[in-house]
Amino acid sequence: MLAFLGAVVFVLVSSVIVLNLMSNVQHEPYMDEIFHIPQAQQYCAYNFSSWDPMITTLPGLYISAVALLQPIASLRNVALHEICTNFNLRIINLVFSSGNFILLFLLSKKLHKNTKVPKHSWDCDVLNAFVLVMFPILHFFTWLFYTDQGSTFCTLFMYLCCLHGQHSIASLAGIAAVLFRQTNVIWVVFCLGLTKAQVLEDQLRLDKKKVKNFVIFIVMNPIKVLTFTAAAWYLIRSFTYEHVYLLSDNRHYTFYFWSKIYKRHEFARYALIPVYLYSLYQFYCLTHARGLLWRICFAICVLASLVPHSLLEFRYFIIPFYILRLNMQRPCMKLLVVELLFYVCINAAAIFMFTQRPFHWPDSSSAQRFMW
Repeated sequence: MLAFLGAVVFVLVSSVIVLNLMSNVQHEPYMDEIFHIPQAQQYCAYNFSSWDPMITTLPGLYISAVALLQPIASLRNVALHEICTNFNLRIINLVFSSGNFILLFLLSKKLHKNTKVPKHSWDCDVLNAFVLVMFPILHFFTWLFYTDQGSTFCTLFMYLCCLHGQHSIASLAGIAAVLFRQTNVIWVVFCLGLTKAQVLEDQLRLDKKKVKNFVIFIVMNPIKVLTFTAAAWYLIRSFTYEHVYLLSDNRHYTFYFWSKIYKRHEFARYALIPVYLYSLYQFYCLTHARGLLWRICFAICVLASLVPHSLLEFRYFIIPFYILRLNMQRPCMKLLVVELLFYVCINAAAIFMFTQRPFHWPDSSSAQRFMW
C-alpha cells in the first residue's frame, strides 16, 4: 500500500512541476488548444449552444472541465468562468492522469492475478502501472488541454468494469469515452466482444497445441516466410498512403519519422518488413494466454481504429498500446525498471525539446514547439 500511495504522490507532484515549467514557456493556447480552450470557456460560461465548427470531437472534454471546476468555483464563491483559465484547464488532465494510474494498477491486478509471483505481486502491479502511466505519448499530453488523458481514463474504466462483469457501469463509461473521442466506440465493441469470446472459445474447443505447432511451422519454414514477406511487400507498395497533413506541419515528430525514414529512399519502407514480421510473431507469443479469438477481436479493432484515419498520428496508438500491453505476459521487475528508465529518458527529451528548442516559421512571429 505504501508503494502505491508513493507512486500516486510522485505522479501528481512531478506532473505539477512539469506543468508549471511548460506553462511558463507556453502560457498561451498551443496547437489544438486554440480550439479546445475557448470552447471549454464557453461551457464554463454556461453557453452550451456555442460550438466551434473546427472541432471534430464530441464535448466530453468540455463537460469534464465544467464538472471538475464547478466544485472549486463554489468553494471559492466565484463564477465558474473566472477560474476557467488556460492553466486551470490544463490541470484537469492531472486528475485524469492520476486516475489512469489507479485504473492501470487495478487492470494489472485483474489481468495478472494468476501470475506465479506471489511474493512481489503487489509491487509488480504498482511498478507496472507506474511504467504504463509514464508511456511517453500519453504522458506528454498531461500538460496540454487535449482529449487524450480523459479519453484514456474513460476507456480504461470501461474495460475494467467489463472484466469485472459490471456491464451497466461499463456502458456508461463507454458513452463517456465516445464523448471524448468518437473512435472509442470501437473499444466499446471490443468489450462487447470479450463477453462472447470466452464462450465461443469453449464451444469451439480449439486445440491450442495444433495451433501452436502450426505457427511454429510457419515461422520455421523458409518458404512460408518468403510468402509472408512477399505479401507484406505487396501490401506496403499498394496501400501506403501519404496524408496531405503528414508533411505539412513540422511541429509533429511524425513529420520527421515519415520524411527522414519512409521518404529517405524508395526501399526504406520495405526494410522494415522484418520488423513487422517479428512484431507479429511476438504478438502471438506474448498474448498466448488470451486465446485465438481474443487476438482476432483485438486485431480487428486495432485496424478499425487506425486505418480509417488515413493519417499517421502517434496519439491514435495510445488505447491499442494499453490494451495490448496489459494483456501481454507481465515483465519481471528488472525489465519493468528498464522500461521505466527508457520512458523517463524519452519524456525528458520530449519536455526538453518542447521547452528549450522552439523555432520560428518565416511567416509567423509565434514560437513553434516540437510535440508528439
